[in-house]
Amino acid sequence: MIGLQYNNLLANVHFFVFFIGVNLTFMPLHFLGLAGMPRRIADFPDFYTGWNQVASFGSSVSLFATFIFFYVVYDMLVYGAKGRKAPYALKVITQLQLCSLFLTSKINLDNKKFSSVTIKGLFFVYFTDAAKN
Repeated sequence: MIGLQYNNLLANVHFFVFFIGVNLTFMPLHFLGLAGMPRRIADFPDFYTGWNQVASFGSSVSLFATFIFFYVVYDMLVYGAKGRKAPYALKVITQLQLCSLFLTSKINLDNKKFSSVTIKGLFFVYFTDAAKN
């Protein structure tokens, strides 16, 4: 969008740290719910302390991953290399070249030769008979 490339290694580190942090935060809440911990209370019995500490640690890991994300954005804005104008243009051009190569070559369907294929719109394909040309 802004024409800069981000550090792919740091982005992958951010993803995996954030993935672990979110799972450490919310998975214990399922176990707490199954154990019968009431929701929306400020004080809870000491029986639920262990899983709540795991969830709190997971929240801290997610916060650390958020700082990694902000650093990735900062690194991209300050030190980011210029990207290509249209990163997907090469793929589209290649596909168009293959398509035109296929469409301009002789096509043989059921032993009937066609010299060219014309595509009209997205769904209409016209075959021109080789005998008429």
